Amino acid sequence: MATTAVPAPEAQASISPFARVIGVFFSPGKTFEDIVRKPSWVLPLALITILSIAVSFSINQRINWREFMSQQIEKSPRAAQMSAEQKQQQIEGGAKFSPVFTYGIGLLGPILGVLVVGLVMWGAYSRGQHKFTHRIQHHVACLSYRAGKQPTFYPNPLSETVRYCRPGKSYSRESGGIFAR
Repeated sequence: MATTAVPAPEAQASISPFARVIGVFFSPGKTFEDIVRKPSWVLPLALITILSIAVSFSINQRINWREFMSQQIEKSPRAAQMSAEQKQQQIEGGAKFSPVFTYGIGLLGPILGVLVVGLVMWGAYSRGQHKFTHRIQHHVACLSYRAGKQPTFYPNPLSETVRYCRPGKSYSRESGGIFAR
């Protein structure tokens, strides 16, 4: 009995992680087909985190935390009941803690935000008959945070991914967006 060799299907060329970030804006269809084939969310998350830390650095350079804390304490109704020494301790503590807190938010905010959005999306879509994986959800969540905006019903990475995973469905705003059944 002779066996015939079946030619292996040609593997499509994968788009590099950097090209995916650019492709989200200039060729979303091709980019999201590639994301569905091989999801990866580390680079977009790293870029968002780097930008967030840069914003934190900028905030810390421009704000005089001592003056800011002094103004906030004076606005507080508790200020009338505090002695000058207590006010000074509060100002010093706030001025010392605020820059660290700002950097902490800059570092952990995007990471936790993408994790929460990815898990919520994964949970929402895993209840249906969708082909989404946890990795795809994180990748989409990372790319959906364009300029600090949450995923929306407008054409964005989320709606593009849904469109390619659920062909034949209508995703216009008038029909209820991407969640229309």
